[in-house]
Amino acid sequence: MLLRGLGAGLAAAGVLAAAGPTPTPTPTQVRRADDDAQRPAGGISITEPAVNAASSYYKIGPHESVTFGWSFTSLTATPSRLFVAASCSQNGVTYPIAASPTGLPGDATNVTWYPYGYHLQALQQGHPDLLAAKYRLLVYDEKGPDAGAKGGEFQPNNQAEFALYFPQHYTPLADWTCGSCNDAAPARDSSVLLRLGALAGAAALGALLL
Repeated sequence: MLLRGLGAGLAAAGVLAAAGPTPTPTPTQVRRADDDAQRPAGGISITEPAVNAASSYYKIGPHESVTFGWSFTSLTATPSRLFVAASCSQNGVTYPIAASPTGLPGDATNVTWYPYGYHLQALQQGHPDLLAAKYRLLVYDEKGPDAGAKGGEFQPNNQAEFALYFPQHYTPLADWTCGSCNDAAPARDSSVLLRLGALAGAAALGALLL
């Protein structure tokens, strides 16, 4: 009976402890929360390609790599991982550059991409191929590309744009044709030259007769 009563007393004490008042945040905790709320959202500033520069065009070709760079701004903590992708509005496809789950270390400040390698892999595995089009660079952390802005925390960045193009094959001059040229142009040019020659001859003849 004594043991049973002691067990009941401990159980009752446990219930009372669980239902006790919530600890009041210390002044330091409250001050830190207020400071975080007033801080601007953290993130990155794209340095390559420059956001205010003209569109950057990169070739999809062998041995042609693309480097994207950035610097960190207003962060109170470094992200665990960073992930990078390229979004094409023309076909609605987002192409991985540094994809989940590996991505990049949270303190990385650049990434190098080999578009031609992705192009070959897409052809072999049936994935959406790259287009000769404009792309938007996406950089985000482990919270995802749609994470909201919070003071001091990493905010996804999609400010940089760039374009990709496929190089044209070499065409020998003997095989080249001008699509905008008119076959009648040489004949028209010849007739103009003949008229100019006739006018010059008449002028010379008139000078001799004077």
